[in-house]
Amino acid sequence: MGGAIATLFLQRHRVRCDAIALTAPMFGIVIRLPSFMVRHILDWAEGHQRIREDYAIGTGQWRALPFGMNALTHSRQRYQRNLRFYADEPQLRVGGPTWHWVREGILAGEQVLAGAER
Repeated sequence: MGGAIATLFLQRHRVRCDAIALTAPMFGIVIRLPSFMVRHILDWAEGHQRIREDYAIGTGQWRALPFGMNALTHSRQRYQRNLRFYADEPQLRVGGPTWHWVREGILAGEQVLAGAER
């Protein structure tokens, strides 16, 4: 998401920048439903405070998964190191996105791509 935010900043503020390196900028979210349906669901959730701030479907609170089920790394060593970080510093744990976060992420990606021509 940081790459999308940096890109939006540069687009909006016309900052002189000779180059920028973004690693894995999030300019969109792959959701396997028609976009009109996703938009309708997210707009509906946005109008309902309790749902808006709840975890999006298929996600939830952080929990330690067995290595084979994790989607973040193929390195067993890195995964074990991260679990130690989370055990030592529980505030580093991040669960899934909220409905609001998904909606804002999609909107930010659309804005970035719309401004790409400028």
